[in-house]
Amino acid sequence: MVSKKNRDAENGLQILATLGIVWTIGILYWSRNGDIAGIELNQLSLFCCNSVNALFTLIFLASWRSTRMENRTKEYLENYLTKNDSVTVEHMIEKFKLSQSSAIKAIVAWSMETSVKGEYDVMTGVYSKEPEEEVLSFCPNCGKKMIFNDGDQWCLDCQEI
Repeated sequence: MVSKKNRDAENGLQILATLGIVWTIGILYWSRNGDIAGIELNQLSLFCCNSVNALFTLIFLASWRSTRMENRTKEYLENYLTKNDSVTVEHMIEKFKLSQSSAIKAIVAWSMETSVKGEYDVMTGVYSKEPEEEVLSFCPNCGKKMIFNDGDQWCLDCQEI
């Protein structure tokens, strides 16, 4: 699952982008006849102010879109690799319409942020996760293998937990 920090970053950038759009539209509306709330500004300063507002809005929108896509790919990889043993770069390109470098970056970043161990093969473009080791426990009384049932370990012979 995507971390709370990444979700908060996505939500914050969405709010900044929305505020930037509202601010830019407001400045354009109030400056349509050359004055802002009674302050006479010349056309050059209005053009500069509107350009800066539009630039900030574009930066916030692009950052929000990028962060949203990154969070979606991380969440998808988390769900996909719990069911499958590997994922290919081509699969990520087809699924999310990413470039090859973006797909590789998403896979490598996800693998570094999670505890899932695996390796990325550069030649084939496949990320394969290592098989999870099964933890075996044995009964302290008889020494036979214990089974898991509802989160508890049971020995069938001794009926011990």
